[in-house]
Amino acid sequence: MGMTLGGRQHLMERRSLSAATAVLAPASLPFVWLVEMSGVISHSSLWLVAGLILLALLANYGTALWLSHSPDSATRLNARVAAGTISTAAVIHSVGWGTILIITYLFTALELARKSGSRVTGLVIRWTAAVVFAGQVGITLGWFPSVMAIQESNVAALCSAVTVLTLIHMFGGSAARAERAEQELAVKARHYESLVRHADDIIGVIDDDGKILTANPAVERILGFSLDDLVGRHLNEFIRSQPMESVKAMIDGVTTAVSNEDVPVVTRCTLKHRDGTDRHLVITFTTPSVDWSGKTILNIHDTTTQHQLEHQLRFEATHDPLTGLLNRKAFADHAQQTCARAALNQRGVAMLYLDLDGFKTINDTYGHETGDRVLMEAARRVSNVLAPGEVLARLGGDEFCILLEAPSPTRAVSLAERIVESVCEPICGLPPDIRVGVSIGIAGHSNPADGHETLMIQADHAMYEAKRRGKAGYVVSECVGHPAPSPVAT
Repeated sequence: MGMTLGGRQHLMERRSLSAATAVLAPASLPFVWLVEMSGVISHSSLWLVAGLILLALLANYGTALWLSHSPDSATRLNARVAAGTISTAAVIHSVGWGTILIITYLFTALELARKSGSRVTGLVIRWTAAVVFAGQVGITLGWFPSVMAIQESNVAALCSAVTVLTLIHMFGGSAARAERAEQELAVKARHYESLVRHADDIIGVIDDDGKILTANPAVERILGFSLDDLVGRHLNEFIRSQPMESVKAMIDGVTTAVSNEDVPVVTRCTLKHRDGTDRHLVITFTTPSVDWSGKTILNIHDTTTQHQLEHQLRFEATHDPLTGLLNRKAFADHAQQTCARAALNQRGVAMLYLDLDGFKTINDTYGHETGDRVLMEAARRVSNVLAPGEVLARLGGDEFCILLEAPSPTRAVSLAERIVESVCEPICGLPPDIRVGVSIGIAGHSNPADGHETLMIQADHAMYEAKRRGKAGYVVSECVGHPAPSPVAT
């Protein structure tokens, strides 16, 4: 198993302490001898000083090693601080500079804080105060040598100790605030990372060429691609229904607008899912600051369900729920547009008004379920004989209507004949005595500017004339605005 970052750090610290022990202990002997010969320090045993230095290094190394195995142990931390301060006191007092070098405790405190954090501040203050007091007691009682007179040493020790302890407290407080700020930043970073990781929307980054740099896990749920599938590929590879050049131009334009105006830019597009289906999305492009060096953040919201629901609602609002044909309102809108277009292009239109014969009897005798089957079968049969561009609608009940734009002179009549023949065929799965026919009224405009309402009224009247003449046939009405031929029944 791989070693953790903390484990590697402790291993490096132990190695550095071992190296320091091996190098500094022998090197300290000539240094102490030279200083002693200069008369700067008190005449102490050279071997005593060297031994204390060696013991100090070993004590620091041992307690640091012990603490590394359980960094949260209060006992081990206390031992580490005690070893650091006591060993420092032993060395500086052995050469008679215990009072003058009280500042050394500050460096010891900083080193301990660097390794263990601000939590050692209180321990360092207590241990430093204790060893300074013990050192001065030792100097006063003559246990430790001193290059200063006892009275001067005590005054200097008091002033130095107050200064050092104050500085340790200040540095500790500053370190604690820095640690809290770092912890808060780390917590916020984890929170933001969690928000991005669990977001319903895709959050990603592209460069100024439109290449995908990274994205959150939502990309796999929405588009079916893993992050490895996407990184390095251009966003335009996944956009549907647009040429590659236009997609790249769109992305270039959006990223330019974002970078110039420093505001989000929103666009709608269709991206392909890994399974080949389309996903309808809203993409927000944002460049939060110049520090992103041309990179753009994408927030991609999946509106596929909403799009499908809107499509379904539009369909239900314009289509008959039983047959799936256009309903009366949608057919009227279509007829109005068709007549306006035909008038503009100076083309004629024709309308066939259909009413099923015998449907009421079937509905009353066999029930609405059978009646619905008859309506659906009639709608299917009529739809099958229509040519492209010919529109069929169910107006309600058993009434249907067909609109023809620019038909040939014989198209309306030939279509009516085929419809009568097809609808009158027996319906499979129903009792043989269930037979249904259809009566059709035909009306045409050579001048569609008169409007679709007039056309529908004429076709409706012709349909009733066909019923009066015996049903299962059709009647051609007069052409509105032109001399009217006599209605013809078939």
